Amino acid sequence: MQPRILVVDDLEDGLQMLGALLRQLDCRVMLCSDSEQCIHAASNFLPHVVLLDLAMPKQDGFEIAQKLLNADLPKFELIALSGYCEPEMRERCARAGFSRFLAKPVSLEELQALLSEIGERSMAVN
Repeated sequence: MQPRILVVDDLEDGLQMLGALLRQLDCRVMLCSDSEQCIHAASNFLPHVVLLDLAMPKQDGFEIAQKLLNADLPKFELIALSGYCEPEMRERCARAGFSRFLAKPVSLEELQALLSEIGERSMAVN
């Protein structure tokens, strides 16, 4: 199964880099650069995973996360992306419903490990 990954980041370079890495890993990828696009894209694309930058303009990643989690979507993994890696930020992410935290910049190896873990977990559920 080809995982569907929605990447949300307002920085175009980071967005394109993550998209390219995920495509190398044979994922179907949708890229969004703002909150309005994100909610609409998630409703249509039905991602298995959402990689969400926390430092977004207009609405931060926490506000977007709540909208995604409250939307009528099939179950998905919500993963925080941030360059701010303090323990307090990680704890806040966990309380907000993120299942994992990835520090920027994300490596190909980290993405491979993440996708492998998510794939194993979803197969165990089915």
